[in-house]
Amino acid sequence: METNTKKFNSDIIRQWANLIGIIAAFFLNVYVNLAPP
Repeated sequence: METNTKKFNSDIIRQWANLIGIIAAFFLNVYVNLAPP
């Protein structure tokens, strides 16, 4: 039970980390494209 809960929490954290990474990369790309040279 405890192991399953711990794995479940780590999976959620991993999914959030992936989502934040994708969003950060997207905004970084937009910033680089729109920023003046």
